[in-house]
Amino acid sequence: MKSHLVSFVLALIGCLFSIYMQSMAYWSNDAMLWYWVGAILSYIFAAGSFITLNFNKNKDSVLSISCLILMILTVMLILVTVFWTAFIIIAGQSGM
Repeated sequence: MKSHLVSFVLALIGCLFSIYMQSMAYWSNDAMLWYWVGAILSYIFAAGSFITLNFNKNKDSVLSISCLILMILTVMLILVTVFWTAFIIIAGQSGM
């Protein structure tokens, strides 16, 4: 359960970076440095969450209901993080 919680927290942090990365573009006047830092960190945390989730899957043979729900929420957060970050990057590059 503890390792599933770590994976969920990593996915939650990645999702928060994904949500706030667009406003991070205005942190400096010169370049989009913080925008890209936020995008990279959201992908890193999502990947870390996915990796820890895969390690957890191999260790546990029987899952409780709470672990299963936590795994489903983690996968949903990972997908939201990856797709939202990609959408914001594509929209930003197209000039929207």
